[in-house]
Amino acid sequence: MTALDTALGKAKPMWWKALAVWFLFMVVAIANGTLRQFVINPAIGVAWGHVISTVLLCTIILGITWATIRWMGPADAGQAWAIGAG
Repeated sequence: MTALDTALGKAKPMWWKALAVWFLFMVVAIANGTLRQFVINPAIGVAWGHVISTVLLCTIILGITWATIRWMGPADAGQAWAIGAG
């Protein structure tokens, strides 16, 4: 068992919450791609559609992260980085 495994084992409830947030990211990314394909690209073109979609998704992910980090409850910076690393 590594030091990381030991650190992860101390906060098992946090990992279920982190998994739920990662799943939310996945759902939002799929919705973003659908929006880009059917709304943004036809309106402004493929090249700019990708740019707008990328900025939109990054902003949404940042917002979700900001809104849920306290709920996930990492005990220290190492656990927060581990959540981000997936």
